[in-house]
Amino acid sequence: RYTTSEDVLCWKDDWEIFLRECDSKTGEWLPEHVVCKAEQRKNMYCPEELLEIYIEDGDALCLKVSSQPQKYDDTYCHGANVVLPKDLSKDQLVNFTKVLLARNIREYWLPIQRENKYMPFRTRLPGKQWGKVIDDNTSIRDFVSEKNCMSAIISQNAEIKNNFTLNSVSLDLKITGCEELLHAICVFEGDLITKAGCPQGERALSYRSHECFGVGWKNMSNNLQTQIRINHYFPNRNTYRFVLKSLAKNKEYDFFQIGNFTDKLQHEYLIIMNRKEVVRVIRRESDTKFPILYKNTVTIPPSPVQLILKLDDTLRELLLIIYNADYLWRIDEDDIGVVCFTNADYDLQRFTEIDLIWKNKNKTKMIFKVKLIGDGPGQYWCEGHTVFNFSFVTTPRIVAVKKIRGHAFTANLNISCMISNNNLCYNFYKNAKKLGKHVLETLQRKKEEITPDLVIHNTRIMSIKNITFQTLDCWVHLTASLKHSAVDNSKEENSEEDNSSESEYPIKHDTSVRMNVWNLLKKLIGICSPHGSNIIRSTEYCFPDIFHSDNGDVYQWNQAVIGQMGVLSHLCLQSNG
Repeated sequence: RYTTSEDVLCWKDDWEIFLRECDSKTGEWLPEHVVCKAEQRKNMYCPEELLEIYIEDGDALCLKVSSQPQKYDDTYCHGANVVLPKDLSKDQLVNFTKVLLARNIREYWLPIQRENKYMPFRTRLPGKQWGKVIDDNTSIRDFVSEKNCMSAIISQNAEIKNNFTLNSVSLDLKITGCEELLHAICVFEGDLITKAGCPQGERALSYRSHECFGVGWKNMSNNLQTQIRINHYFPNRNTYRFVLKSLAKNKEYDFFQIGNFTDKLQHEYLIIMNRKEVVRVIRRESDTKFPILYKNTVTIPPSPVQLILKLDDTLRELLLIIYNADYLWRIDEDDIGVVCFTNADYDLQRFTEIDLIWKNKNKTKMIFKVKLIGDGPGQYWCEGHTVFNFSFVTTPRIVAVKKIRGHAFTANLNISCMISNNNLCYNFYKNAKKLGKHVLETLQRKKEEITPDLVIHNTRIMSIKNITFQTLDCWVHLTASLKHSAVDNSKEENSEEDNSSESEYPIKHDTSVRMNVWNLLKKLIGICSPHGSNIIRSTEYCFPDIFHSDNGDVYQWNQAVIGQMGVLSHLCLQSNG
């Protein structure tokens, strides 16, 4: 009785579908005349809320462009997957530049930032690229700068000619202050669909990962499940096409209900559609039932995503434990959703691999082995994002090492930046490895002036306090021991032998060894860094310390592991008991 056109759909002004009725008495169509206005599609491929750049013989680019210039916003481009202009093909870059110039945009924010002027620039897009260090070969304007964000700027000679051709294409990278006002532009290429966090059989857009879509039977108990009706589908058809294309094919769900209406005789009709957007109108019978296209808003579970990094004494491994990994944001099926980093082996920051070694049946708990880098100690940590508005999750930083050699200390050093007449501090994070090795070589050479018994095993620059023209003021992590004790640290660590039984305040042998190393290092640091603060601390213990009470009694604080409460060698009570 009711029908739509086989070729096109006709809409009323309020996006209500236009239907014609075949009068059963006269055999005529009502209404007799139909006037339809062609709807110009904004995008052929990209979701309607994004700007589309169509590339002949290539994938389209989808852009999210801020309406006004703004300060750098670290979260604005979450869900996008293109970082640098050089990641685009030549044709893509030409068309991308045309769009920017047509909108009078010559400079825009890149999803890249650094912690401070001494740390490397890192990618800020969640996923496999999260935290990736921008490599040394990237050409950047004003590399030495106090600024911590980065922008791309179109060369001044680039302009669109009358025939809309571009005379040249060049986008340079520039270090920019994060408070400056620039347009934010996010670039999406390829698949925009993720299933992370979605119930079985549902999918979501990469940048709206908490909104899942699916086709299935209406769940009356789930009030967060919203049916997508035809007047909402077609104004957003590209979005739903992405979803339908990614869903597993199911003959049972070939046609799904996308609308319904009741005529003047109170007969109910259903509007059904398939993935190819073939629309039919059928009269609803008592046993007629069709699945629906719906949106399901994912809520935060009672036990959200949790990342734990720990040293396992039994396995002698560094382990990453993930709870509720299904709610970690990711695009690719082989992506875990977590990236782990280290600053070991002289690096300021680098990726380190993780391998799955165990998971439970429902994957609410997974255990990974973290690969340790280099021979010396380094900090390790892991980061990820959840599907709930890309909330950030991370582990504390753990110091780990493949094989313990010597005792661990931190020292404040002032060292020269000049090596073979080259100033390595001009681009510190490009030369971080060379400077780290330079510190080790300097300490090993200078320690001969104090004693041949001190062994410096390795050093690593932990953080930078300041860089002047030719001097680096930094905190250094180092391991050292005495020659006679460096062969087997386990014996001296477990020894209960007193260093001197005649001393009024005896110190255990292992503590005595550490304190000897500590005292020698203080002398060494004083020689290597005569203008520095000459601070050196154990990273493991607070050493015994003499305490003078108000009445003249002398006590000794016992050695304690850092973070633990220390006690005196004799009972000492405060005035309150």
